[in-house]
Amino acid sequence: MSLSLLGKPSELSTVKKSKLSGKLHKILGLVLIPLLLLFTISGIGLNHPSIIESLSVPVKSLPSNYHFKNWNRGAIQTVAQISDNELYVAGKNGLAKLTNNRYHAIENPLANKPWHNFIYSLYFDKATEQLFVGSRDGLFRYNIANSAWHYYPSTQGQRIVSIGQDASNHHIIAVANHQLFQLSHGNQDSISHLNIKLADSQQEVPLFRFIFAMHSGEIWGIFGILLMDLVALAVIYFSLSGLYYWLFPKLVRRKLLSRKSKIKGGRLFRWLAKNHNSWGLALMPLLLISGATAMVMRPPGLILIASSASPVAVYSSHGNTNIPYKITKAAFVNEQLILLTDDGVFSGKAKPEQTFNPIEFSAPIHGMGATLFQPQNNGNLLIGSFSGLFSWQASDNSYSEVTLAEQSNGLMPMAVHQSGDDVIVFDYFRGKLFAQHKQFPAMPKSINDSAEMALWNFFFELHNLRIFQHYIGNFYLLLLLLASLAFVVVSITGTIQYLRKK
Repeated sequence: MSLSLLGKPSELSTVKKSKLSGKLHKILGLVLIPLLLLFTISGIGLNHPSIIESLSVPVKSLPSNYHFKNWNRGAIQTVAQISDNELYVAGKNGLAKLTNNRYHAIENPLANKPWHNFIYSLYFDKATEQLFVGSRDGLFRYNIANSAWHYYPSTQGQRIVSIGQDASNHHIIAVANHQLFQLSHGNQDSISHLNIKLADSQQEVPLFRFIFAMHSGEIWGIFGILLMDLVALAVIYFSLSGLYYWLFPKLVRRKLLSRKSKIKGGRLFRWLAKNHNSWGLALMPLLLISGATAMVMRPPGLILIASSASPVAVYSSHGNTNIPYKITKAAFVNEQLILLTDDGVFSGKAKPEQTFNPIEFSAPIHGMGATLFQPQNNGNLLIGSFSGLFSWQASDNSYSEVTLAEQSNGLMPMAVHQSGDDVIVFDYFRGKLFAQHKQFPAMPKSINDSAEMALWNFFFELHNLRIFQHYIGNFYLLLLLLASLAFVVVSITGTIQYLRKK
């Protein structure tokens, strides 16, 4: 058979490429449907935490690696010493008292959503015997004498990351991500905003923070978030319409696509097919952004950009002109309030209209942020992150690594309790560590029976596929990378198919 009958080689090559493109689009698209539905639904929920903040999932219904063991996984994130025999501890499962090494859970009757029991900070005011409790959704006060609770409504929606006392004026300062609050000893029922300003910082923003903001749409503010929500809804439509299209045999599809064939359901089928293509073309740039950014948001892709800087400044969508950067930790050191933010470390007096200036900070902090930022009695600051545990001296900006009695490789300290020469570290992965001499109660098994994971956190575990780690190990990271890459390929091949048909 002559080449003239088969067609020119270039035409044959084009046909083969077209068929390959079509097969890739169909096969990868169909395989990805379950994951795409999981990504999109969880992604929309992550973009709108206020809508789902009252919902939760029982921890005991999750894979066993999500269960608390030996005070791990943030069961204890903050500690307040009351006396030699009395401690208050708090974390993801609310507040508890340890008396003579016995555990007593304390119920908060004002907690009407899971985030109220997700506690980041504690501060005990000895003068009034009040315990201030900083949750993911505002500030509480607990009266130790009569077990009465009080909630500060003006702090609603604020994640209270640190609480401390300003030694210069005896005010209690509660620090949220983008707000500071002040309470007076004279009237602890009254709380007011403490207006400060962060000076401009020239510190480079890590590229991964820019990537995260692009992926969620936060880089463009609320408009960008809603735009990425639209993309997620479109992906749901593409998945379901593609599945609907594939379910019909080829001969039936031809008849359904033909306007001459008066087949029931033909109009719906043609509408789905038409918009699957046209909407896909219109949203193609955003689809590529979504897929490409997902490829480098977790290892191994994240490793490629870990040391790179963002091309532009990245501000939180919840920020304001005075505090554009997210405050992640805070502590009083030598009458100065030290603020750890996404854009560096700032220091200043906790007084109205004060400007906090960036300071040199030598202690190593992992790019994902600090998990511990705790003042010590000697005026130093204890800092913990994936980089390890360090003591920072503010006077000369020096630091030293905290030597622990056991092997501490891979340590992620969430809280530290010091009593004399004894140090108890609460690690995220392994729980209570390095308590050779001081007794500390074993974690009651009943904690897992009552523990709840906020739906937002559950969606986060779904969105990055970590929920499957219990079943497939660290292969979930490779699965996430391959799924993101496949999504990019599906977006590109879909566009190629549409343009060739045109």
